[in-house]
Amino acid sequence: MSYDIQAKKGNIPYKEVIRLKSIYIRINNEKTDFINDILVGQRKLQVLLQSPNYIFPDVDLNTWARFQQQHPVDSLVEIALDQRPDYKISKANINYANLNLQYQRRLAIPDISIGGDYDQRGGAFINQVGLMFSMPLPLTNRNQGNIKAAEQSAKSVVTLQQQVKSEITAHVTNSWLALNRSVQEYAKARTMYNADFTTVF
Repeated sequence: MSYDIQAKKGNIPYKEVIRLKSIYIRINNEKTDFINDILVGQRKLQVLLQSPNYIFPDVDLNTWARFQQQHPVDSLVEIALDQRPDYKISKANINYANLNLQYQRRLAIPDISIGGDYDQRGGAFINQVGLMFSMPLPLTNRNQGNIKAAEQSAKSVVTLQQQVKSEITAHVTNSWLALNRSVQEYAKARTMYNADFTTVF
């Protein structure tokens, strides 16, 4: 490092060299953290896109203008609720629980069977024609345990859907706020960065 040489010659104090080295180490650690974040994001992208190759982002120069025009967070939440598979699964679970409840209630209704019977010589009369009527016993309080279980299941899946909706809303809102903050910081950095930095460097 050229500062080491200058310090040995006595042109600059050695403590300035140590200070610059500590700044370099700090910046290098931050760079390592950023690289690790990029690698984690790259891994997620590869899993999401089912690609074994490294994915190079192709950023259009007009992309920044699109980031500055933010959509309202409510519309983004609606899009997320319409597209997220976990919310769709929770809605399907509600439909399933309601259908199961209807089925269990229908099972409580006794099955009544009516039919005819004919016997030529085996009955009390010759050519006996009979009418059959049957129904299961007991007639009341049938399938009550399964009905109560289905009712509780229907209530629980509604609660789970509300929880999933709250999680999606919070996730989208926090991401929207983080993006807005990043856009503001980037805009501030663009106004602060000018040719003076290059001159001083």
